[in-house]
Amino acid sequence: MVSPGVKEADRLNLETFIEATDLGKLTYEACGFVYAGTNYLESAKRNASPEWKELERDMQTPIHMYRMWRPAGGKWVEGETQLPWEED
Repeated sequence: MVSPGVKEADRLNLETFIEATDLGKLTYEACGFVYAGTNYLESAKRNASPEWKELERDMQTPIHMYRMWRPAGGKWVEGETQLPWEED
């Protein structure tokens, strides 16, 4: 599922950002993505309906998400490739 998007990004010479769950992180790393930070998907809501509370329980929020980045062309070398969030 990831491969067609990665191939198209490479064809267009685009860098790529995605969010991955704990389960998807290793898959994205295998496709050349690099860890870029952490987010948490929260679902808390004031005066939540019973249906909303049920969804919260089923989703088991908060959900841990990884921000992932892949350079244009997928060529990344640790210690050499300039990461966009570390540029001057």
